[in-house]
Amino acid sequence: NQLTLQRAGLEAAAVSGMYYAEEVLELRRVSEMARRFVALVIVAARGEGLDQPRTSALVDKYELRRHLTEDERTFLGEDAPSAARKLSFHWQQEAAMVVGWAGGWVPELTSPNTLSIGQTAGAIVAQCPDMDDLRDRATRRDLKIVLDRADLYYQLSEILREDFHGEKALINRFSYPAIYHRHQAFSWLLHWYGRNWDELDIPF
Repeated sequence: NQLTLQRAGLEAAAVSGMYYAEEVLELRRVSEMARRFVALVIVAARGEGLDQPRTSALVDKYELRRHLTEDERTFLGEDAPSAARKLSFHWQQEAAMVVGWAGGWVPELTSPNTLSIGQTAGAIVAQCPDMDDLRDRATRRDLKIVLDRADLYYQLSEILREDFHGEKALINRFSYPAIYHRHQAFSWLLHWYGRNWDELDIPF
């Protein structure tokens, strides 16, 4: 992580060090990852412009209705969500890529200074006829690997947040919303304070 930051011309955050204690953590179960991965893909697709009937059909296909957060259900039920709401949920493609990567469905995360291609996660989900098939394809990554990548995104989030309130020298080099949503996904994967997805309160 230090080498990654150095190559990007960044100093480690003042809070450098493992954000999560390995001995008291465990990754989410594959079944949880699979449901959250598909839910994020669907809400991101709706944010990108997928119409409501097809969105609803996907929710039913993967039996996700009771696993969506209240805000996700509200958004998917809106006939004409605002542009701001659509953009907010469209960014969830970044969180989807992280959850998909941790579950082994997404082969690799793109560099933190580039945007993910939402179609990648969507294409992976589309190959699976149901949730059972998606779970069967999982190859969950080792906790140490996820912890290491989580620490990188925690540091990037801290560095960019400090820069946003400072000289703003880095904002044009990195996509802070992308890093924020990836940080959120890692926190959920690692049971941050035991919180569910809609209970996460990551500083922006």
